Amino acid sequence: MKLKICLMALLCLFFRASGHNINNNHFLKIGDHVPDITIQNMLFNSSRSVKISDYKGKILVLDFWATWCSSCISHFPEMYALQKKIPDQLQILLVNCKSTRDSETNIKAFFEKRKAYYHFPTVVMDTALEAMFPHHSIPHYVWIKDNVLIAVTYADELNEANVIKALSEPKVHLPEKTFIPYDLSRPYFNSSDSSGSADYLYRSYLGIYKDGLHAISGFSFVNDTLINRIDVMNASRIQLIKFAFPAFAEFKSDRIILNVARKTDFSADSSSTAWRSRNCFCYESSFPPCERSLALSIMQGDIRKYLRVKIDTVEAEQGCHILSVADRNRLVHIPPNTHPETNINEHTGAAVYFINSSLHAFMLKMEDIYRVLFIDETAGIERVSLNLPPDLLDEKSLSESLYKQGFKLTKGKRKIKLLVISDDISKAGCLNQ
Repeated sequence: MKLKICLMALLCLFFRASGHNINNNHFLKIGDHVPDITIQNMLFNSSRSVKISDYKGKILVLDFWATWCSSCISHFPEMYALQKKIPDQLQILLVNCKSTRDSETNIKAFFEKRKAYYHFPTVVMDTALEAMFPHHSIPHYVWIKDNVLIAVTYADELNEANVIKALSEPKVHLPEKTFIPYDLSRPYFNSSDSSGSADYLYRSYLGIYKDGLHAISGFSFVNDTLINRIDVMNASRIQLIKFAFPAFAEFKSDRIILNVARKTDFSADSSSTAWRSRNCFCYESSFPPCERSLALSIMQGDIRKYLRVKIDTVEAEQGCHILSVADRNRLVHIPPNTHPETNINEHTGAAVYFINSSLHAFMLKMEDIYRVLFIDETAGIERVSLNLPPDLLDEKSLSESLYKQGFKLTKGKRKIKLLVISDDISKAGCLNQ
C-alpha cells in the first residue's frame, strides 16, 4: 500500500526511521536526574563545550530547532528579550541536531544575518542531547533545573512567570508537550477483528481533537490511482472543508463568507488550546478503492453532514489590491540556483526580504497581513526577489518600495469567486452549533 501525506501542522515535523524504534523505557521523564554530560560543538559561547551542571541555579531551557523551521525562528525575538530580562534566572541554549541536516557553516551564516536582533549560545551537529530527549517535532523545549528534568513544553509556556515559578517552587506543573504515535499505514479508528481483516465496506468517523497528535492529512493509495482511505487529523472546520474541496484550499478569510450562527467556531487562526479542543477534529473515511474525485466526494458528503453546513460559491465584485508591472527593466534579476529565503515570519523589526520566492507565495503572505485579496496582474512573473520596509502595513512605504523594484500596487475592484459556508439546520449532524 502506498501513502501520500501532506502536512498542516504549525510545528516543523521531522520523522526519522530511527524515531519509531526508540524504546520508551529509555526516555528521561519529568522528575528524572539528567546526566551531567559534556555538551560539545558550542557556537557563540565563551568555550566550545559546557556541562549541564554549569547552569546550576538557573533554569536551563534546551530549544531544539533548525534553520528551516519557521515556527522555531518566529519565537527567537521574544525568547531573546526574555533572556536579556532575566539572565540570572534563565539560560536558553539552542540545540541544532545532526538529524536536521544543518551545517555549522549555514548556522553561522543564519545568525550573522540576524546578529543585530538576537544571538544565543548554540549547539551544532548534536547527537547526545537528541538521544536523551528524543522528539518528533520542533520547536521542542526541555526545561532543566539543577540537573533535573522539570518540564517539556511548547513555546507558549516559556515566559517570565513560569521561569520564576520553576525556580521558586520544588515542583512546577506546566502543560506538557505530548506526542501520540500514529501509524499512517493503518486506520486511526481501527475496528478490524483480531485477524486484521475489516468487517465493513464504507466507514466514516469524526473524532475529537487529540492533544499530541500531529495535524497530518493524506490519502491511502492501493495503487498509482486508486484510494481507499482519507485521514485528516486535528483539523479545524475550515481545514476540513478545504481538504474536502481542493478548489478552495488557498482561499483566505477575505474570500470566505460565513453565514453561520457561531462564526468563532470557524476561526482559522486561533491557537488557544480551549479553541482547538472544541473546534478541531480527527476525520477518517474508509471505502472500496476509487479515484481521487470520488474519494473526495465521499468526504464532502461527510463534512456537510457532520458539520451541518452548506458549501456554495458566489461571484461578487470585491475590493482588492492589484499587483502589476510598472517597469520590467527595474525588476530584480535572480541568478540561477539562488536559494529561496525570507524573513517575513521572524518579527525582528528588520527590513523584510523575499529572495527567489514564488510570486504566488508572496501574494498569499500579503493577504495574511492585509486581510484583503491581492490580485496578480503581472502577466506571467513566477518568482521574485524583493526588499521591503519593516512595517508592511505601511501601505505608502510598501507601494513605493515595490515601485522602485519594478512593480505597481494599486487598489481596485475585481469579480472574485467566494466560498460561502452556511448553517444547514436540515442536517441531523453530530456537532453542537
